[in-house]
Amino acid sequence: MNHMKDKKSKAKRTVSGVITVEMTYIVPMIFFIFVMIIYTVFYYHDKNILIGAAGETAVVAAQMTRKPETDGKADLTEFYRERIQGKLILFPHTEVSIEESEKRVRVNVYAERKKMKLQIRQSASIVEPERKIRRKRLLEEVKDSIGSESTVEKERGGM
Repeated sequence: MNHMKDKKSKAKRTVSGVITVEMTYIVPMIFFIFVMIIYTVFYYHDKNILIGAAGETAVVAAQMTRKPETDGKADLTEFYRERIQGKLILFPHTEVSIEESEKRVRVNVYAERKKMKLQIRQSASIVEPERKIRRKRLLEEVKDSIGSESTVEKERGGM
């Protein structure tokens, strides 16, 4: 009987030692996977904030170019910096460049940390709806005046 207890206790010690050795390999892998998941979440968090801020800056720049009182001049880089201030986790330092053309405003953002790089481009069209509305009203007025002239001519010709 004593002999069987010795075998069972020896088997328990052997099994528990094997688990310890296996855990020395498994725990670091689990920890590495956990850290990579955290880094991935931080990466996409910062990416979404940069995309939103760049898009908002592009839209504001497109609207500012239409305002006569501002002459289209505004510190858009500072506006962008205010939008991202204190919100980034992984990429605290970013570079921004804003390009304005006649029809578009483009905002380019570049962020880098060690081997991770992030480049974002957002653009907004510079639209002038008031010009289209005025042109449409003018065409309607011309159409109405042509229509009223033709009815007058028909009335004269009919007499």
